[in-house]
This record gives sequence, C-alpha cells and structure tokens, in this order.
Amino acid sequence: MWQDLEADTPPLDDDPTRTWRRPVACLSQPRLAVARQLLEDGYTDEALAMYLELLSQDERELQALKGAGIAWIRLGNYRRASQALRSALAVTPTDPELHYHLAISSLGLGSRPEAENALRALSKSAPALARDLDHLLRG
Repeated sequence: MWQDLEADTPPLDDDPTRTWRRPVACLSQPRLAVARQLLEDGYTDEALAMYLELLSQDERELQALKGAGIAWIRLGNYRRASQALRSALAVTPTDPELHYHLAISSLGLGSRPEAENALRALSKSAPALARDLDHLLRG
C-alpha cells in the first residue's frame, strides 16, 4: 500500500523550503490503520492530526487515544501524552502497552511516583517488559 504512495514523491531539488508530506487520505484503509501506519513510518505530526480528528468524533476511541499518546511522547509533549494515556486506561485498565507508555511520559514529566505506579501495573501483565523499563527508572 505505501509503496504506491512513495511513487508520488516529487523528485528532490535544491529548494530547502519545499516540503512534501505523504497523502493522508487512503480510501482503501480505515482511518485508524492509516494513522497507525503514518506513526510507524515516522510521520508523527500527520498521525497525530488524524488521531485528534478521530477523537473529535469519539473521545473514548481507545486506539486513537493510544496513538495520540505515543505521538505526543515522540513530539516531547509529555503532559498531553499522559492525559491521553490515562483516558485510554480508563477504558481498558489492564493494557500493558498503555502502562508502558504512561511510565515513559511520566518520566518525561519528571513524575517518578506516577512512573513507578505504571511500572507496578505493568509488572502484573508483562513482567519482562516491566524489568526492562525498571532499568530506565533506576538509571
């Protein structure tokens, strides 16, 4: 799917002000799948915009909350990331991926107690991942 979009990339030139962004609309895929692929491909701003659009339609959409949280972590906005991840945890409190990312965003905020709480919750569902993250907390 993404190979076809790469063909639409304009040729490189010497104009440093020229920017090109991958087309966001892909009618053959659900919007969540497109946003997830954009995030995985490093198009964080575009993915976040799409997640926010999805959240404007349903503020409890779990995958959009999770994706927005991850995008905000990547953009360094740990406060917004923590808000989104806590909202997602209200929907599904046992998701290890949410606890992992909440610990990361809490560390970014300098909130060690919240990071440790997320780590404790993570250790119940994904002990190996919790051990790896614990090394970050202690380091």
